[in-house]
Amino acid sequence: MTRSAKTARTLLVVGMFILAACGSKESSPPDIAASLVRLSGVVCRADLIAGGVFIHSDLVLTAAHPVAGSFDGILVETLDGRAGTGIVVAFDPERDLAVLKVEGLKGDRLEFGDATVAQRGSIWTVDRNLDLRLVDYEIEALINATGDDIYGEGEVSRRALQLAADIGPGMSGSPVVNELGQILGIAFAESRNTTTAYAVASSEVEAFLNESDPDTPVSPGRCT
Repeated sequence: MTRSAKTARTLLVVGMFILAACGSKESSPPDIAASLVRLSGVVCRADLIAGGVFIHSDLVLTAAHPVAGSFDGILVETLDGRAGTGIVVAFDPERDLAVLKVEGLKGDRLEFGDATVAQRGSIWTVDRNLDLRLVDYEIEALINATGDDIYGEGEVSRRALQLAADIGPGMSGSPVVNELGQILGIAFAESRNTTTAYAVASSEVEAFLNESDPDTPVSPGRCT
């Protein structure tokens, strides 16, 4: 092999490694755990435990029903034990979604993604002991979930994910995350005596966020 051929081959191999490295960096999922929080406190004379996820450095997305009536703020904690106080700045009792602006705490945001049937991933949450918990899921259907709002009033419809997943108490507000580290939905309910769970779809979440003004606190609604 001539010197020029050897040089060309070396450059080709180096080029392949550079491309592979760049591709790996672009496809690397974010540090999901760094975006998770646990919400806790006493709301409406009841203990609150719920999940949440940063969608901005100081904004946490969660479900509305756990934080309804939280006029005194909510304790927001990360897996590494850092803490701040969350105030409701967006609240939708029909979609069952809320956003908290957190004072004294910053987090890494996660992006949104689009769900497809049969897609798999995990529901990520921080439990009451500040431990990480992952629940595997498979998307069974993309549905329009019809039913009452969080107060059991009226009939509302929202885009949702029907999941084969066994979630438990304290997981409302937790993000449904795909293998790329994107939020596909926010868990809000489970079927009784089954392993079926439901999440507000990311498209519904984004519509809610587009209608909200995170710079202005809003009423957290009345107790459920």
